[in-house]
Amino acid sequence: MAYRTDFPLPTPTAPASFGVNIHFIHWNLHQVAQIAAAGVKWVRIDFQWWRCETSPGVYDFSIYEQLFAELKKYNIRALLIMCYGNALYLSEAQKKLVEQTGASPHDFPPDTPAAQTAFINFSVAAVKKFKQQGHLWELWNEPNDGYFWKPAPDALAYAKLAVAWASAIRKVSYFEWLGGPALSTFDWAFIDTICRNGVLQYFDFFSVHAYRDTHPSTVIADWQKLRTIINSLKPSWKKVALVSGEWGYSELKFNPPVLPTEYQAIDSNGNVIQDSDVIASAAAVRKNILKATHELDSDAWGGYWIKPQMSRVEDPFGGKNAFRLESADRLEDPKYYSGIVQFGSATPGTWYTVSAWLRSTSGKLDITLGVDDWQTFGSGTRVVQIDEEWRRYTVTFQIKNPTHTLFQAHEHTKNNVAWEIAFPQTEVLSPPDQSTWDAYFKDRQADALLEMYKANIKAGVILSIWYDWQDTDSDSDNFHFRFGMLKDDETPKPVWSKLKNVSDVLSEWLPFTKL
Repeated sequence: MAYRTDFPLPTPTAPASFGVNIHFIHWNLHQVAQIAAAGVKWVRIDFQWWRCETSPGVYDFSIYEQLFAELKKYNIRALLIMCYGNALYLSEAQKKLVEQTGASPHDFPPDTPAAQTAFINFSVAAVKKFKQQGHLWELWNEPNDGYFWKPAPDALAYAKLAVAWASAIRKVSYFEWLGGPALSTFDWAFIDTICRNGVLQYFDFFSVHAYRDTHPSTVIADWQKLRTIINSLKPSWKKVALVSGEWGYSELKFNPPVLPTEYQAIDSNGNVIQDSDVIASAAAVRKNILKATHELDSDAWGGYWIKPQMSRVEDPFGGKNAFRLESADRLEDPKYYSGIVQFGSATPGTWYTVSAWLRSTSGKLDITLGVDDWQTFGSGTRVVQIDEEWRRYTVTFQIKNPTHTLFQAHEHTKNNVAWEIAFPQTEVLSPPDQSTWDAYFKDRQADALLEMYKANIKAGVILSIWYDWQDTDSDSDNFHFRFGMLKDDETPKPVWSKLKNVSDVLSEWLPFTKL
């Protein structure tokens, strides 16, 4: 047990649970420093059977020794995928399919007793070589996808292999961290079958690739459902953690939109503009979500006057940079609506982006957010509906008349529950160009990363692996090739900068709630 104390499973906090998927082994080792610079604590990598055993029973792990040595320099741990097929052990039926279809021998699982024994022997040899070094050992990748488990997925076959695999490893290094199945999405039928056939007795973690086109927060209900299933079927003495083993968003595909609160661009007459250059320009000012960290000073908050003044509370990132505001009519002097305002004059004809992190203390609540709702007669504010989750709300305006304020956020009506606000800011937009349009989509990918980590942390997921570390082809119009944090020439993208920013600011990001 001393090993598990020295190398525990990660906790659902940031940056302790940050990880990325990598595809290099002994090549591109210089990129490990760049991974560490972003605050990444884990990498997920294929531990490929066919690379290590090219002659029956003879194993060469030297390329992985090089990788692990480099990771160790930066205190980065590895989630190792024990995979894929090996041409040395294909069954006759598999060989025929390779010949007929041109499929790779690596896409076939071990499906005969001899092949399964060989795969287990390879796994045991790898564990003996690298035991008690802090690795997590994961069985296969997406076995519910016919691409990785040919000719077709078989949940029962996976479960039988998993039990034999884990049982053999326990005999040579009992306290290694073992898990799987690294499913492609929440495949409930596959999950039910393997959970009823022994894997929960051996798995320390249960991994899923939670890809989706919807907002990342929709994953919380899926993790909760999975936790309920595992708790109902696992042995009473066994603890099984949840791992998000692979999940990302391409910078080219967001349909439906990744973020629930999109930019609204409103012209000087109060009309909403859709798909305009203004939206791209507004995106350009969003690069640093932690930019406005205002300090409390008497009844002014970094130049923001509070009506009425209330106590400082925890912000979305675990600091004390937020305020809780009661409804004004519940106070002794209900002269004002509760809210904050920064005085100053906006320039007519200029576009401004106003943003703040907001949440209510109970249920939904309408908040007026904007530049000035007096001189502009409403064209400088917008009503946003908030709920109990911290979210960043943003609206962009073109100011028509001179204003008295540069920021306002207040309750839309009186007699409400208390609400909280953090990181208010107003920024002037510059004329957009093509590079700004390009940055808009890349910035949305960066937002998706943060939202993914927030959702997983809230759900109690101990490890979140972002897919992918590097683009396959940064000039391609194929969205599959552009999931990376780096371009294919190793230039960092906004998603890398976002992760680095959060990692630099936050040493421990406590989960908002635990399921």
